Amino acid sequence: MVKAGVIGQELADKPLDFNFQRAARTDKAVSAVRQCCSMWLDLEKDANIDTVPSLINAQLPDDIRVMGLKRATKGFHCQKNCDSRTYSYTLPTFSFAPCVENTNMKFRISEEQLAEVNKLLGIYKGTHNFFNYTAKREHSDKSCFRYIISFECGKPFVYHDAVHGEVEFATIQIRGASFMLHQIRKMIGMVIAIMRGLANKSVIQKTWEEKRVDVPRAPGLGLMLEKVHYTTYDRKFSKTHATLDEWPECAAAIEEFREKCILANILKTEMKDNSMMNWLSVLLYHTYDGCEEGAPKPFCHAQHQINAANASESTENDKDTDAAERDDEKDDVTERKGIEGEGDSLVQADEGAKNVKAAIGER
Repeated sequence: MVKAGVIGQELADKPLDFNFQRAARTDKAVSAVRQCCSMWLDLEKDANIDTVPSLINAQLPDDIRVMGLKRATKGFHCQKNCDSRTYSYTLPTFSFAPCVENTNMKFRISEEQLAEVNKLLGIYKGTHNFFNYTAKREHSDKSCFRYIISFECGKPFVYHDAVHGEVEFATIQIRGASFMLHQIRKMIGMVIAIMRGLANKSVIQKTWEEKRVDVPRAPGLGLMLEKVHYTTYDRKFSKTHATLDEWPECAAAIEEFREKCILANILKTEMKDNSMMNWLSVLLYHTYDGCEEGAPKPFCHAQHQINAANASESTENDKDTDAAERDDEKDDVTERKGIEGEGDSLVQADEGAKNVKAAIGER
């Protein structure tokens, strides 16, 4: 903004002096499509503000774009005036494969499985105490109550990768009044664990109670801030100021940027790094609803035995990672050390689980 001549260096050194604010914060490795910033700019009333975005974009890298600029009321605050926020999480559908099946990139989610995913996501709707889904918060902290408006997984789509061929993905959309650090990734992590048979459905309700529950945190790669909503502001000031909930004049450019710069990068990076497959291989080390720390569920005992050779070094590292999840000042940890390869050990573990299922009975 300084190089574009929009502000002076003195304001860049002290952003609060021109009331620079952002509507939402994101975790490390998380992208944003429609982030909104507010600020006071010294522009003439009749100045052509439509030229400002292009001036700033000329000084920015290609993966950061200013899409539009609008005048707002003098007291507008993009964070405080925001009614709700919509995020999306894109992930390979093999994440939801039961652990008694081979988990690989040929997996295709069934309509019944997708319906079950949406039933689990629907449990989170409404107001609940999410202290178990963030760090450094206690159950008594009233700020842990958050309101979830909608939470749904869309229809799967197929992505073609040069190495792995066709891989099925799905996108989960969640809208809420506000979210805490890691909250969305932990909600999705818990749903994945239940779908894979590592935790009971009832554990979701338990996470809202006083007892501390070990909730797994899904990788950050697939998470994206989709939109910030200003419904109340628009209702009050739409007759005198431009609306902020919708930006039709740049909607096409935003969608193109989302598809080509953000979503394409998420899919490509997932195929290259196998972040979800690697994360799935350590899910069974979470305690969920009360097992001794580090002890797998009986249902997945064969998985634990087979994975032990490849993950012997990861046990201590895993404990360190769990501690890191409760500290929002630590670096974001999405992969556990000691788990190597592209999911071969996970497939072997799934085969082992099949062999013991008959002996231990249904959960």
